[in-house]
Amino acid sequence: MQNEILNRLQNKILAEDGQFALISSLEELKESQLKKAFNILDKNKALLSKKNIKYISNLLESQNSELSNLAYQFLVSMEKEAAFVSKKLKEYRKG
Repeated sequence: MQNEILNRLQNKILAEDGQFALISSLEELKESQLKKAFNILDKNKALLSKKNIKYISNLLESQNSELSNLAYQFLVSMEKEAAFVSKKLKEYRKG
């Protein structure tokens, strides 16, 4: 069921609530589903609210290493556009 929903969202523009619904479900997804979800978020990157980006940045501390790695890669792609993302990544890199 989750794969079908993710497949339908691949080429959709998500409103803020839809973005949050996707982001808040990331911790429940399997590895292949996580990759699909981050592809969807990447296509909606320009529309992400600061709140939703902050939620993604909190995933850097996830116990799920695949999730934290994908969140890191996603945030690195946004680092130049959002100063607060850059700050969070610097803190994360310090460890």
